[in-house]
Amino acid sequence: MIDDSWPWKRDLEKAAVDLERRRTQRRWSEASWGKLERVLLGGAFAVRKLLDSGKISDEVESMTIKAQAFPPKARRVDRLNRHRLEQLYDLNAPRAVDVGLQRFCNQLVHSFVLSPAYEPGLGLLGLFVSSDRDRERRCLYFAVEAIIEVFNAIATDDIVYFESRRSEIGAEMRIVRKSNRLPAEVGLIPS
Repeated sequence: MIDDSWPWKRDLEKAAVDLERRRTQRRWSEASWGKLERVLLGGAFAVRKLLDSGKISDEVESMTIKAQAFPPKARRVDRLNRHRLEQLYDLNAPRAVDVGLQRFCNQLVHSFVLSPAYEPGLGLLGLFVSSDRDRERRCLYFAVEAIIEVFNAIATDDIVYFESRRSEIGAEMRIVRKSNRLPAEVGLIPS
């Protein structure tokens, strides 16, 4: 559990800035690819920890990320060929999908296929990813703008209202609603 979400959200904001900078990065070295991988996986892990700790509002938690899903070809995806996307997935048959925040994070954290899409001279365009569980079913493509939007949405999210209830046994308090805005039925007391 996370007590103070601020350091985690600050790191997500830094990750979004890093990804924004990479959108125009022209030269890529092995070190650049490694740093990108750490930024993406670290960001996804931070989002997952914030989700698990109840530190993200219901509004942001319910967001979906637009992606393209590519079906597999006949070849099996393994450690030796996972970088050969065009041989493993039908990149000419994209299907638009919406991916929930938790699933997005799990795809990255448990990625078996993780391949950046970039255009030489232009920079980072997006990311092909498939988790260890999904690798035989599909590969997802997320535009870098969508990933930046997710990291920024969470970094700037602030819970200002929540409701909680005790379990029937009375021992455990559960948060049943958390919001980044005050509901209409909650009036402010004038001073």
